[in-house]
Amino acid sequence: MSIFRSGLLLVTLFLSACSMPIFSPQPDATDQVKDAATDLMIPNQQVVIEEPAKATGYAEDLADLNKYQQSAEKHYHALNDRLGSASKPPRIIEADLLSREALQASIQQLRTYISQTNTELAALDARVGERQQMPISGDLARLFLSETTVNEAVGSFKAQPLIGQWVRGESRVIRLKDNFLFESPNSEDVTITFSERYQILINGQVVMTVSPQRAKNSAKFQVPTQDQSGSLIGKLDYRLVNN
Repeated sequence: MSIFRSGLLLVTLFLSACSMPIFSPQPDATDQVKDAATDLMIPNQQVVIEEPAKATGYAEDLADLNKYQQSAEKHYHALNDRLGSASKPPRIIEADLLSREALQASIQQLRTYISQTNTELAALDARVGERQQMPISGDLARLFLSETTVNEAVGSFKAQPLIGQWVRGESRVIRLKDNFLFESPNSEDVTITFSERYQILINGQVVMTVSPQRAKNSAKFQVPTQDQSGSLIGKLDYRLVNN
């Protein structure tokens, strides 16, 4: 009987021992931090701090700004020559210093200016057409360009005489050709304007004033070429045309 009880006691102890949890040793907390830091480290990686990028489309806006500035300048010079005066284009600060919003606002200012000057040029063209059909004294002048020498950096040449008729308010580009060599490549484009203020301009420079009471007149001139790299020297005569 005592042997039976001893056996039961051993069996009970054995079962208790089997049901106890088995603990495996855990890594130290310091080791866990080290392992995490090791996983985050990438050999030869450099930290680069970049400038904030311009908004998408900034380069296109810069190109548009340049295009509208050139158009605005052309409109200004055309009106200033033909009318005798004109309002200047909006002043734009250094484009690279503008934010995207300021850049777009500047473009809008230029577009508004171009639209306004387009309207003025169209009205002027209409007046020129009316004067051509029903001129009054001083509206039509026949211009004669003679003794013209074109001086440029690459050389100079004597130009053929030029004759043409202008309406007050009109501006045209004329090509001067070499007077001596028929097939010479020498030539020079010249802008001649008869302004609403009765002034005759060559390449934007006032050469003489037409008087409605004076049938004809002449003047010598010296003006820069269109690209400002040379000069034109010659004589200009006008004669009023009465229809």
